[in-house]
Amino acid sequence: MNERLQARNTIVSQTMEYRTRPGHEAVVAGWQQFLIRMLDRMAPYLRSGQLVTFQRMEDDEKALFEALNGNIGIPETVRAIFIPRSVLNGMMYPDNNTPENRKPSEAGIILAIKEDRYDRILNAVFAFPPFTPAVDVYEEGKLLAGYVYNTIEECAGELSGIIATYLNRSPYTG
Repeated sequence: MNERLQARNTIVSQTMEYRTRPGHEAVVAGWQQFLIRMLDRMAPYLRSGQLVTFQRMEDDEKALFEALNGNIGIPETVRAIFIPRSVLNGMMYPDNNTPENRKPSEAGIILAIKEDRYDRILNAVFAFPPFTPAVDVYEEGKLLAGYVYNTIEECAGELSGIIATYLNRSPYTG
């Protein structure tokens, strides 16, 4: 294991221990750590002020990304990635990612952070019915904010404001 990865794993373990103390929910802290690991793996590809994604996507995933990229404002201090359904399935179910086993519950997700910090993470889930599109904001192992929408379009339409509120504006100055 290279030194950077080993150091990162040590930091993640220490952070996990800190965040599971009283007042923090282990499930929420664990989920934020999972998102940190995903973002850390994608860090070399993240660009300030841009929504990035993967080169290989299905046609409907490309269309969704293009629509999102054209309508969601990403401030210069924010880094964001769209992870399409096909990539999520491969990440979440690597041993069972065959077409007949894929039952998509979402079209994809957006993860966003301020600069290269992981203490506050925005997670937008573009879920299909019967599930609900939503945006959650996690901070230091706690759920800071949660928004639920009727449609993917409603969720995407509110995302610029949520990103600006939680990742770009004061009082988040830390």
